[in-house]
Amino acid sequence: MSKIKEVQRLLSENGKILVVVLASGKGSFYPEYFPDEYNAFKKGPTNYEGFSQLAKEAGINFIDFSTYFRNQKGNSSYSLYPKFGIHWSQYAMTLAADSLVRFIEVNRGIKMQHALWDEIELKSARDVDYDVGSSLNLLTYLDGPLMGYPKIYFEQNNGEVKPSIVVIADSFYWGIFNMGFSNLFSKSHFWYYNNEVYPEHYSSATYVGGFRYGKSN
Repeated sequence: MSKIKEVQRLLSENGKILVVVLASGKGSFYPEYFPDEYNAFKKGPTNYEGFSQLAKEAGINFIDFSTYFRNQKGNSSYSLYPKFGIHWSQYAMTLAADSLVRFIEVNRGIKMQHALWDEIELKSARDVDYDVGSSLNLLTYLDGPLMGYPKIYFEQNNGEVKPSIVVIADSFYWGIFNMGFSNLFSKSHFWYYNNEVYPEHYSSATYVGGFRYGKSN
């Protein structure tokens, strides 16, 4: 956390902000589904508990989606974590993307374009909401609860600021990336596991620190 705090300070001196995002995992969201025998183990502090506490103490810019979504459990109109998926649902990641934009607006003092929706479709789980189901390679589709899918559209440019962004993340960001989040920024790069650089990697192998990206730096 002290290293992250120093990176945050250096970026701030150059007019940039660092945002750390804590996303809840499916296990922490649905602990009631663990087999009873695992409840006999003594539970110690988790990485999430340690990181979130230290981030607060260090004054790091961070969004705690883990606490937020767990607090919304049972109150949300649509599933936040899918039965047959490993990540947050497409509905939940849409809320997360909207929160990220508003967090940037407040911290940068700017007005950005937004990803909007007027309608949410109820459909059987698909795409990332069914990634575990797909990996089972079954002959038939597993029947489960209907999922909420916002019909997203993007605001037209009315003079809003489009900052540049670099996102270092794991697979929890793929849903946000694929929904077109990059449309809200002038330049956008996704460093998958701080290794592969997207969207460049789609057309030609591009890596953080590689020969194509950043002129070999």
